[in-house]
Amino acid sequence: MWKPAQTMKRLRCHSIGTRIATICVSSVAVTAIVLLAIVLVQRRVMTGTVSELFAKQARADAENAARDVRLHCETAHAMLVEHMSSGLNVAEEMLKKAGGVSLGQTTIVRRTVHQMTREEKPAALPKLYVGEVWLEPDATAKPPPPFLDQVEALTGFSVGLYQRMNERGDMLRVASTFHQADGTRPVGIYVPSDDPSAQGRAIAAVLEGKRYFGRARMGGAWHLGGYAPILQEGAVIGMLFVGAQEKLLAQTRQPFLKIPVGKTGYAFALGGSGDLKGRYVVSQEGKRDDESMLDSVDADGVPVVRQMVETALSQARNGQLLTLRYRWKNPEDPAPRWKVSAYTYFEPWDWIIGAGAYEDDHREALQIADDTLGRTVLWSLLATLLLAVGVSWIAVIASRSLARPLSDLVHAAEALSAGDLKHEVILPSDDEIGKLSQSFGAVSGSLRSLLGDLREASAAIGREAGNLLAAANCQSGRACEQSAALGITGDTVSELAQASHHTAEHAESVIATAQRAEEYSQQGTQVLEETVSRMSVLGEQVDTIGGSITELAERTLLVRELLSAIQDVAEQANLLALNASIEAARAGEQGRGFAVVAKEVRRLAEKSRGAALRAHSILREVDKGTWTAVEATEEGGRHARAAMDQARGAASAIHGLVGAIRTSTGTARQIAEAARKQTAGVEQIVAAIRELDTLQADALSGTKQIQAVASSLLSLSEHFSRLVARYKN
Repeated sequence: MWKPAQTMKRLRCHSIGTRIATICVSSVAVTAIVLLAIVLVQRRVMTGTVSELFAKQARADAENAARDVRLHCETAHAMLVEHMSSGLNVAEEMLKKAGGVSLGQTTIVRRTVHQMTREEKPAALPKLYVGEVWLEPDATAKPPPPFLDQVEALTGFSVGLYQRMNERGDMLRVASTFHQADGTRPVGIYVPSDDPSAQGRAIAAVLEGKRYFGRARMGGAWHLGGYAPILQEGAVIGMLFVGAQEKLLAQTRQPFLKIPVGKTGYAFALGGSGDLKGRYVVSQEGKRDDESMLDSVDADGVPVVRQMVETALSQARNGQLLTLRYRWKNPEDPAPRWKVSAYTYFEPWDWIIGAGAYEDDHREALQIADDTLGRTVLWSLLATLLLAVGVSWIAVIASRSLARPLSDLVHAAEALSAGDLKHEVILPSDDEIGKLSQSFGAVSGSLRSLLGDLREASAAIGREAGNLLAAANCQSGRACEQSAALGITGDTVSELAQASHHTAEHAESVIATAQRAEEYSQQGTQVLEETVSRMSVLGEQVDTIGGSITELAERTLLVRELLSAIQDVAEQANLLALNASIEAARAGEQGRGFAVVAKEVRRLAEKSRGAALRAHSILREVDKGTWTAVEATEEGGRHARAAMDQARGAASAIHGLVGAIRTSTGTARQIAEAARKQTAGVEQIVAAIRELDTLQADALSGTKQIQAVASSLLSLSEHFSRLVARYKN
């Protein structure tokens, strides 16, 4: 790979004459290469442009040919319509002379065949008469009515007669002058009203009472003809056809054979619908007529014929011109060729008509242009070589005339670099080199006068540098002592700042502890106040309980008196029972029942006495417990009142403690605030000392730099003196 930096480096190793010659030749070579590259690029661009122009020309040729073909088809169709209109007039006149067409009253069953599907079906139709002649159903081998042959003889057109089959308008061919290949006549074949070909459109026009000119299929062959309605009492009962086979009409084929399309292109016509869809109607020189191309594909596998037929039927019914570019290979071509086809739909004949032009038809012109550009490139190359030789010869002569005086200046410069200021160069010329020699002499004189001044300046610099170095050494010593003193002061102040910081932290801790103590004291005061309140309530409840117990003791005495009375009653009952028992014993048998009662009374008296004794015992225990409870209640009341008095004293003491804690907290806050202020002041002092230390360090660094500069100046002065001593003036 070419590297400009390395090339320039190599050129610097050669003499100026060699470099001048090299630059001149290189400039010419580069210019030639650029021009050659421009020509080659333009050749490529021009080739592409010419190819594009030829492709556009091929498209234009195809479009112009397609327009010409359509114009010829329209002209031929107009002529055919005129002739066929005349033929229809003749046929209608001959039919009128023959008695006209009418439907009979009798209905017969006829065998009918669908024109496209060949499907057979019977149809019940009224008899059809021409004058008095009945057109029999099986008339394939019989001659038609005489007037049909007369019309064919007069006009040269085939004639057909159709009968309407139903309300839809299906038309049955009942008579024809056309002969099939087997000699029979194509009758008994019907055309459905919804036929997609031109015959369907013809039926639609006839049913409206109009004439139609277009295509019709008869006996397996397509005809171009005209249709006219047959009326009976104003109703359409059939239609009359007059026409000729397409392939026999020279005026339909001449436009395709005569119109040129480029060098090897051609015009063509394809069927648009029915069994002729995609089939050649007119091919190149008629070689492929009636060949189906619908499924043919181009060199890239695209079914271009089907695409042309479908797009023409959907987009070009009003005569619009469409184009398609593809690679097509005819049987006689060795390889596919790019082809542009312009096509449209010609509805009267149900044809897709068009023309195809090959882009390589203009290859000869493209080759001529390419050869011309090649010769231009060759002559440009030869001219460049001649120019390079001439410029090289001129460059060598010019480099020699420039190199000689420059060589003298080089020798003088070498002497000057060696210290010899007495060498001079005198060149008798007024060009740039002469002026350069004069300037060189002036520079030598200036250097000689400058050397004297430099010697004196060097000595002065040496003296001043020595003085500056001595002052800098003194200043450096003092700066070191000041830096050490500032370091000690900074350490002391830092310790003071740390102590102030610790004091502030302890003061904050004391404040926090005092605040917590104050909170706890307030909580204790609240607890004691609640305790006093509850003990007061408790004392009242104890007094209430004591009163209740005293009342209970008094009522116990009443119960005891009642029990004594019950005991007395029981003893008396016992005595009475004893007496009753004695009396019952005396009474004998009569007193036995009374003895039993006396016994039971005695037993009850003993139980009452025992119960009274037990109640006395219980009451004594209750009385004892009651008085104990009374004493305990009184003692509890005394203790409660004493505890309440102690709680009130504790609450008073805690209130005093809260005041003392608040006073301590305020004092601690003052201490903390003072400590913070002291810390801030000490930190400012530390910052100031650090700044002084930094300034002192900078001053020391500046002093050292001054020492270095003074030393460098001293060394430079000595070196400068040695350099000046080298030159001779």
